[in-house]
Amino acid sequence: MDYVPLVREVGSVFSVPNGPTTASDSAVLMRSIMRWTYTILAVVLVLGGSYYLFTKMERPITGVLYFIGATIAAYFYWVKWFMIPAMKPDWPPFQTICPDYLTPVSPGMMKDANGNATTGGLLKCVDFVGVSTNGVLKKADPAMLDKQINQTQYAFTVDPKMKRDELKAQVDTYGLTWQTMFTEK
Repeated sequence: MDYVPLVREVGSVFSVPNGPTTASDSAVLMRSIMRWTYTILAVVLVLGGSYYLFTKMERPITGVLYFIGATIAAYFYWVKWFMIPAMKPDWPPFQTICPDYLTPVSPGMMKDANGNATTGGLLKCVDFVGVSTNGVLKKADPAMLDKQINQTQYAFTVDPKMKRDELKAQVDTYGLTWQTMFTEK
């Protein structure tokens, strides 16, 4: 995806050897151009408007008030547009640890065949609602959770070592959706 077509065109036409080579380099360059453009425009508008009001219109109090107000407004938008996005460059969407409408059950909450609490293991997701579209994942009963948690038809296992494609295939196999991970159908 090309974020800065104009910069790429200028770079290719004039053969700039140190021009941006990737989309991230182009984005950084565009951000720098936008910052400088904003700074120059803000200085021109604040000082030019104040000068015009102060000398040409002979309204010194209005010029001073305009200078103060325009400076505050320019600084507000500087912070809003350039400082806040720089502090949080990757604002990820909310990521759940289980597919949609499933309840996570941590390994410490599970019991083995003898009824003893287990430590370790993988996070399991249990369906208390009945959302599987193809019926592979059955609706679990909270009273029978100790017995059902170790059965694959009642628990969806989330393994952090799985690749994205493997996880997508497992979600599809169980007839589930996971909007925060896989937005496309």
